[in-house]
Amino acid sequence: MQRRRGSESLQQDGDLDSSMAGLAVGTAGFSPSSAGDVVLQMVARHDAAGGGGGSSGVPPGDSSGPAHRHLLSAYAPAQPSAPARGDGGGGGGGGDAGDPGGEAGNPTAAFAEMRPLLGWLQRGLPFLLLLLTRLGYQHRLGLAVLAGLFLTFFYANRTLKTQVTLRERRSCVKTLWLLVFLAGNVAFLYYTFRAQRLHYSLMLASPSLLPVELWDLLWIVGIGDFVGKFISIGLKCLLVALPSSVLPFGSRGRWYVLVEEGSQLYRYLLPALPWFHFLMGTRRPGDARIFHMLLALLYFCAKCLGLYSNVTALRKSCAMACAQQVYGVPASKQQCAEAGDICPICQAAFAQPLMLVCRHVLCAECMALWCDRERACPLCRVLISPCAPRWRDGSTSAHLQLY
Repeated sequence: MQRRRGSESLQQDGDLDSSMAGLAVGTAGFSPSSAGDVVLQMVARHDAAGGGGGSSGVPPGDSSGPAHRHLLSAYAPAQPSAPARGDGGGGGGGGDAGDPGGEAGNPTAAFAEMRPLLGWLQRGLPFLLLLLTRLGYQHRLGLAVLAGLFLTFFYANRTLKTQVTLRERRSCVKTLWLLVFLAGNVAFLYYTFRAQRLHYSLMLASPSLLPVELWDLLWIVGIGDFVGKFISIGLKCLLVALPSSVLPFGSRGRWYVLVEEGSQLYRYLLPALPWFHFLMGTRRPGDARIFHMLLALLYFCAKCLGLYSNVTALRKSCAMACAQQVYGVPASKQQCAEAGDICPICQAAFAQPLMLVCRHVLCAECMALWCDRERACPLCRVLISPCAPRWRDGSTSAHLQLY
């Protein structure tokens, strides 16, 4: 019995070894195809005794056996996964070629579309620089004057804002010197170009540059706008130089706004007549005359729309300057004591204390000066002033009104 069992186990081991050897012999070499897939050709091993049947019972050419699947999983390389679709669909290969929206969000494709334009700019940049150089040399005097006026405005605006911030420590000498400096610049400018009568545009009259061409229009309008800014800064210098007994510091911000809004309205009206002469031109035949009149009419309509907004802003600033600004109610001694008897802004004893809607106590003048820069309470950021603190610091708009 033991010999029989031993012989049976040896026979089973021999059959297993022979089947594995036959499977190894019957496996052909594998080679990657052109598409990157590994093709395994399985040649069935014919049993010498069976005459054409495989040892595992699988017919020849059948690749569904477990050994075939085992070799495929062992030798076949991992296939690259298909790119994810943006729409969440499970599309197969060729999704990039069939998706027209894939190139729209691709920065490389967008840059490729811009490449002809960049090339054109690169080729035309030297000629553009030559043209600008030629125009700059032709109008070098006017450009130099406008650059000087801009630097003068920048210096005057910064100096005035500094003096407004200093309040009690301001220098009246510097303020009056700034006023004289601006007046001298304007007088020298008009004296140098007195033949053109540019000062007529300040009185909304026509200068002697007729007919008005494009460069003449820009020259007249630019000079008039800078002079209007200088006039505004000069008026603010007078307000800064006034003593605090005449005009308290807490109410000066509203007057700065009034002067600035009036200056912007005046500067808005200055280009009207030069533009009218430019659009109308010289005397022309009937059809051209009607066309230029139509252009002037359209300019007049557009100007009226902007004029309404400027007049509305000036009316609001007048009402704000004439009315007493109220930020709270007078605080009692008990409320001041609860607040510590010290103003959080000036760090001194309360002077005309006010209790705000947020129950904080501040000096009336300190609160007025604070609202020249901010609209909210300095302690809790609750909105106190309904008006935006625009132009209350004495600044002047740098916008160049060319139309």
